[in-house]
Amino acid sequence: MEAAVLFAKANKKRIAREFTNPAIYLPDRSPVSVFMSGCAGAGKTEAASELISELDANSGFRTMRIDPDDLRGHFDGYIGTNSWMFQRPASILVDKIHDMALEQSQSFVLDSTLCNFDKADLNIARSLKKDRKCVIMFVYQKPELAWRFVQARERKEGRRVPPEVFVEQFFAAKDVVNALKAKYRNRLQVNLLIKNTDASLQITEEDIDSIHGDLHVGYDRQGLLKHLKAGAML
Repeated sequence: MEAAVLFAKANKKRIAREFTNPAIYLPDRSPVSVFMSGCAGAGKTEAASELISELDANSGFRTMRIDPDDLRGHFDGYIGTNSWMFQRPASILVDKIHDMALEQSQSFVLDSTLCNFDKADLNIARSLKKDRKCVIMFVYQKPELAWRFVQARERKEGRRVPPEVFVEQFFAAKDVVNALKAKYRNRLQVNLLIKNTDASLQITEEDIDSIHGDLHVGYDRQGLLKHLKAGAML
C-alpha cells in the first residue's frame, strides 16, 4: 500500500485542515483530550458519540471525533475487507489531525483501540505537556459478544478485523492502559465502561487506578482465538 502512504504524506495537511476547521471546532480555553480504548466490537464508537454529546453540552464547544476507520475512505483501493492494509496511511492522517487539534486548542475524542504503548504514551505526553485534561475511556465487552458485533459489521460494511488482531487487542488494550496509568498517575484519568450482554451500558467506574484483572479471568490468547475461529466456521 505504498501508494496510499504516499497519498497520505502528500495530502495530510490539506485533509487535517479540513477536518479540524476552527470555524466548526472552536478553540477551547480548557481543551480536553479523550482517548478511547478497548477491543474491536466493544462499543467504543457508541460510547464516544455519547461522550461527545456530553462534552458539547457542558462546554458549549463542538468536540471532534478522530476515527482512523473514517479516514480510510480517502484511499484508492480501500474496500473494507482490506482495512488492515491501510492502517499505516490512516495513522499518518490521524497524527496530523491530532497535531492540529493540539495546536488549535480543540477538544477531541480519539476513537482507537489504544493497543500500542509507545504511540499512546507519546500522544498522552503531548497533551499533558500542553496542560490539557487527559482521559482514557476503556470500554469492555465480553469478547464472544464483541466478536459477534465485529462479524455483523463486516457483513454490513465490509470492514474486516482478523481474529488474531481481535484477540491481541482484547488483551493488549488493558495492559497498555494500566501501564499508562502507572506512569502518569493522577495526571491521567482512567474511566471504565462495562457493557451488558445486549451492548447497553451496565457499569461506569470513573477515575480508577487500574483496569481490574477479573474482567479477563477465564480467557487466554490461544483459547480465545481457537474459540473464535471455531465459531466463525459454524
